[in-house]
Amino acid sequence: MGKYDAYCLGGKYDTTGTHISANKPIFVLSGSFSEKLNEFTGRDVFYESLTPTTIWGNHFSLVPLNVRTPGFVRILSSMENTMVNIFFSNHSLTQNYSLDRGESHDVLLFGDTNEIVEIVSTKPLLVAQFTSQSNDFEWTDPSMVLVPSHLQNTKNDIMFPVFTFPSDEQLLSYVTVWCNGDTSELTLDNSPNTNWTVIGVDNFGSVIVRAFLLPGSHILQTNTDIRAVVNVAKKFMSYSFPLP
Repeated sequence: MGKYDAYCLGGKYDTTGTHISANKPIFVLSGSFSEKLNEFTGRDVFYESLTPTTIWGNHFSLVPLNVRTPGFVRILSSMENTMVNIFFSNHSLTQNYSLDRGESHDVLLFGDTNEIVEIVSTKPLLVAQFTSQSNDFEWTDPSMVLVPSHLQNTKNDIMFPVFTFPSDEQLLSYVTVWCNGDTSELTLDNSPNTNWTVIGVDNFGSVIVRAFLLPGSHILQTNTDIRAVVNVAKKFMSYSFPLP
């Protein structure tokens, strides 16, 4: 391939676990133009820019999306003989799996919006979180987000948008933050009185907090290591993205 050349590989098959390597920097976008997760969802578009395996992590902490319950996560291994342990804080439950290179496993979440789910592995993983249905169990468009690992933190201010949908449905949008220090140093939109809801503390010591968002531009400010996920949904539509 030459500079700015693009190559498209497509077909009616699951490309999960495909390994791509190059002798120079490349950008890879992967997804599906119309995918159905389960019997509770309609079809929707899934596309995500892929992260290199060099920044995949061994420890992930997540909570079910506040606007859609339940959901599931897909875990993908980059190496052979990867041992994976999954802990559910509210159910005193541990699940254990062994995955080989390119192998994936789906884990159903219970749907408790204050439950912390932790995924710990012996070798690097990629973890994607999916929404599957709304609270009233009607068919909805699914969405996904790549879950940041404990290695993907930042101390920098983060600016991000919240876009609305072209409909009259009520918008529910939240930012969930994993803070590795004093949450009093974490502010949203320059407000020292941000109404953070504390979800809990994971086994890595991160305090997990959540705040409601309105449509528009926002800024997270901090002097400590954080990572975050934004979730936006209406009754039948949703999207999510990680920060930074």
